Amino acid sequence: MKKTDITRILVTLAFMLTSWSTLGQINGQENSAQTLSQILIGDHRTPENIARNASRNPIETLEFFGLKPDMTLIEIGPSGAWYTEILAPYVSESGRYYGAHFSPNSTNNFQRRNLENFEAKLKGDPAPHAAVRNFFEHYVAGWKSKKPGPHGVVATAAALALDDAAKGKLSETTLNAFTEAWKTQREDGSWDWLKCGWGPYESDDHYGVTLAAIAVANAPEKYSISKAAKYGFDKLLNWLKQNEPKLAHQKGMMLWLSETAPQSSLKEQKARWQKELLNLQQKDGGWAIATLGDWKRADNTSQILDQSDGYGTGFVVFVLRKSGIAADHPSIMRGIQWIKSNQRESGRWFTRSTYNDKHHFITHAGTTFTLLALAECNQLEN
Repeated sequence: MKKTDITRILVTLAFMLTSWSTLGQINGQENSAQTLSQILIGDHRTPENIARNASRNPIETLEFFGLKPDMTLIEIGPSGAWYTEILAPYVSESGRYYGAHFSPNSTNNFQRRNLENFEAKLKGDPAPHAAVRNFFEHYVAGWKSKKPGPHGVVATAAALALDDAAKGKLSETTLNAFTEAWKTQREDGSWDWLKCGWGPYESDDHYGVTLAAIAVANAPEKYSISKAAKYGFDKLLNWLKQNEPKLAHQKGMMLWLSETAPQSSLKEQKARWQKELLNLQQKDGGWAIATLGDWKRADNTSQILDQSDGYGTGFVVFVLRKSGIAADHPSIMRGIQWIKSNQRESGRWFTRSTYNDKHHFITHAGTTFTLLALAECNQLEN
């Protein structure tokens, strides 16, 4: 799998991290219409297809049929995918898209060619990635009138920086996002992070500082040592030195950071953190998210500590690989086998929320990390 593809998955992950907090504050109906407009002119569409917007009037057509982003859609005869590249990204976050095309066993030459062209188009630059990138570009532009909290700014900058890393060029939008992030950084090097109980992302400052460090360290064009970043980056690295990770998830984030961070102290602690995560492996080969922290559930019930899940397994395998554990390490191989054996029919890897059973948003991030883990072990296409 190409490095570009791996980083695009990371963008999706960072999008998920912000979606249920900062992005969720946007009015749903307004956001739907705006997003549809953005998709119509997105980078994943050819100039020829964009030009046909004027004659086809897709917004008016889809609004007439009552299209909503949480719908399950079945497109009958998607043909050349003109509407597919609008519909699929529009429902990718909250709904589901199915394309009912010609049978791959058809003996009709036209039908076979049509299906082959459709499949070839889908194998190109994924529409969901282009739509997410386009979303962030417009989202940051909107900060002139309404800016999110520090957590939203940092998570957005991280998403953009990780995507830019694949291209080797830092975009103007990413630079603007980083500029806003530095403005909200505390003097001690941290940010005022969300602490509403939803572990592991919205429960402590350590996650936010580590995420920012990973983003800056991976940003292209030597951004971490640039005049714009060096002062803030030095402050956050000092904060991490003064606030050693306590939870296993925090240590996992530090292992991810160790791949690119210049801190020699990380190298000294890396083996200890790796061993701690390896020791948390379940008998079935997976890991459980609940064992990575001390998060409390809203109903005061106990966390399930002995049940492997997508997030726990994907996250641990990914960060262990990032920190230098070999793909053929017995524990890594068992983790990969768990991932291959526990994907749901929907394509996801389920993870129970650490906070309540009404919303399992963490399943999205867990599915992303399982894909990252597979990619890091060269197992994504096997």
